[in-house]
Amino acid sequence: PAPAPAGHATHPRDIVVYRLRGAYFFGAAATLGAVLDRIAARPRALVVDFSDVPFIDSSGARSIDLLAARMKRQGARLYIAGTTPAVRRQLLAYGVTRARATYRSSVASALDELAGSRPDTGRN
Repeated sequence: PAPAPAGHATHPRDIVVYRLRGAYFFGAAATLGAVLDRIAARPRALVVDFSDVPFIDSSGARSIDLLAARMKRQGARLYIAGTTPAVRRQLLAYGVTRARATYRSSVASALDELAGSRPDTGRN
């Protein structure tokens, strides 16, 4: 089954945070894409919170890779926050490298960095 999206919130300066829950499969990626399509203004950054995602399959990882490419084309930054080591390995294996997305240990550390605070030096 697809994860239940916990929701999204718009933060100051066009930053969108989207929280996922549950195993992440390709079908859930369509939900994330639909939410992004409904956002009128293009965000300058998207933070996807994976802290409640215990598993991602290859099609889900590929969908995040496509999302990373889309964000780059739009001139926006993609942050991936709170991944487990296994989820992070799967994302990296399918092309969501540090050159395409910024990995942070938590949503708070991603938001701090976007706000100009000190960068999160810990790798999640």
